[in-house]
Amino acid sequence: MKKTLTLVMLVAIATASPLFAQEKKIKVIDRVHPSSENFSNALGSDRYTIDSLVITSGDFYPEFFYLIKDCCEKGRLTGIDMSRTHYFWSYIPANAFAPTIVNGKPAKSGSEAGNDHTRMDLRYFTLPTSIGKIDDMAFAYTNLETITIPSITHLGNGAFFGCEKLKDVYLIGSRDKSEEVGAAFSGLAPGAVLHVAKGLGGLYNTEVIRKIFSEVREDNGLYNMMDVTLDGSRTLEEMMQGQVMLVDSMTLSGPVTEADIDYLRDTGCWFGRLKNLDLSDCVIECKNGWFGCRFDYLRMPKQMKKITYCFLQESAVNNLTMPESYEEIAMAAFSGYEWFADSTLVIPEGCRKLAYRAFGHCTSIKTLYLPSTLELLEPSSLGFSYWHEWEGLEADIYVNRMYPPTSTQTFEDSVSDPEVDPASENGPFGCRERYKGTAGCLTRNMRLFVPVGAKKNYENAEHWDHFLTIIETPLLTGTPSGIAEAVTSVKPSASSATDGIYTVDGRLVSRDTATKGQLRGLYVVRENGMTRKVVF
Repeated sequence: MKKTLTLVMLVAIATASPLFAQEKKIKVIDRVHPSSENFSNALGSDRYTIDSLVITSGDFYPEFFYLIKDCCEKGRLTGIDMSRTHYFWSYIPANAFAPTIVNGKPAKSGSEAGNDHTRMDLRYFTLPTSIGKIDDMAFAYTNLETITIPSITHLGNGAFFGCEKLKDVYLIGSRDKSEEVGAAFSGLAPGAVLHVAKGLGGLYNTEVIRKIFSEVREDNGLYNMMDVTLDGSRTLEEMMQGQVMLVDSMTLSGPVTEADIDYLRDTGCWFGRLKNLDLSDCVIECKNGWFGCRFDYLRMPKQMKKITYCFLQESAVNNLTMPESYEEIAMAAFSGYEWFADSTLVIPEGCRKLAYRAFGHCTSIKTLYLPSTLELLEPSSLGFSYWHEWEGLEADIYVNRMYPPTSTQTFEDSVSDPEVDPASENGPFGCRERYKGTAGCLTRNMRLFVPVGAKKNYENAEHWDHFLTIIETPLLTGTPSGIAEAVTSVKPSASSATDGIYTVDGRLVSRDTATKGQLRGLYVVRENGMTRKVVF
């Protein structure tokens, strides 16, 4: 009897074992401190037995991908969900999941039998909507079966090369990525389908793409637009009815409260698909702004008198339309801001004050235009790189004033202690006097451009005398008219009789003056025999 019971139990265990073998192990990693060591600890000693990994921490950086790749290559990891990560990382690095072994053959014996070590057995990956780019060969030779790509700025060459099981590719957004798609995908599964937004199918009907995909299909829901008018009777969250994460482009009008902005930022920008936002007809209340968001297009309110605290701190906007009616850029409004088109920022006439750290750590600025109306600069307001990166920062600063703006060592928005320690932050550029002319002062590698006749005024002014190179230019008038509308003293050196758009040193940009809407910065325009300098 005892033997019979033992035999029955063994049979039951043997029968159940396939069920146990089919159980999937899912690990969720949430809010780890952003360091490789901490992320490695979060993966744990059982990392090679994980089947699916869910990362909900915003503090995730591209250099951590080698740890995830190790779990795929040496363990059982086949599915990854990163949809809940946001602004602290912005791209999938090159070769992120491309297999380490590029030459070899499948194993024929033992527990590894049937495994192809020349391929990464990654089958599912949910990308975060905040991603900016996917670099070259990032997912090459993986076993992905489907992928949804958010609205990104760059899709690298061979990013999905050799993904022979990939059957469906979904492209979110309205941007034409046909050339990049043609270079990123090859060797896909027979019958693979490329899904694009409604009305975009014709853009992808190219010879290259037809060789890769058997069909290009227009799908509803891959690009959604919404116009919302607020009147104060309902909050934005109430009006959205749970659809905020599926909106790609939104136009807001009416009074927008701080709670409305917090909701749209935390849900629509960080974890949703919102990449285009028009606030031009809004009246806004704003405390924390669009911290950590990435937009393709952002139109700021026309009636804005003050760009408020942290408005675009640690954000990135590919195409930013700023109002010309504001008078002040508040504390940290652009601190850590990651992107300016052509690395150029033009602060329009009418702005009178740049507050404490307004452009702190904005190392993306390479050309800056300050208006004649600018009167006051608080400490480190132009501290693009205070405390670090002294040697590498080069920029051209154009100041349309005969005398420099007044500099302070206090900041108005601080009630408790408005004084700033000059030992750490001295003047608008954050340069201490004892570092004047040395690598310890970031103006060392900058050029300062001022109106004709103003050079001495800047050479004798505190903080501005730190510039080693000060150049007088007729392109600046020192008056509210800003850049001269018609200046004949400087003409394009090449083909000066030909209409077109030129750089200030005479290089032809385009013969078609209608292309000016695609440009940002200072250019020389010649039309109908007239030559003028304009800022686009």
